[in-house]
Amino acid sequence: MLTEVATPIYDITAAGVILVPTTRSKFKGFILTGGAAGSTLTFNDAATLGAAGAANQIITYTLPEGAMVCPVGDNGWLDWPLLNGLVVSAFPTGAVLAVVCTEFVQ
Repeated sequence: MLTEVATPIYDITAAGVILVPTTRSKFKGFILTGGAAGSTLTFNDAATLGAAGAANQIITYTLPEGAMVCPVGDNGWLDWPLLNGLVVSAFPTGAVLAVVCTEFVQ
């Protein structure tokens, strides 16, 4: 039987590696402080920031005008089988992000 183990990561303020999972994972991202309208937030399935690119892009979200708190993905959760890791490769100017990663372990 698999158990879900959640790891919250708060106050992310720049692009970088969020998690390198050991098992299948899903994640939820929230923009805590809105950034500049038109700025983008991009998540990739990669082990390093340098490896993030179009081929492993999971989602890109563009902040609307006056964005303050915006969930990323369908109901916030993206049930994505991370094979390499979770990387934020594009980050909204002036934003603060929180991510909750859930790994499935036996």
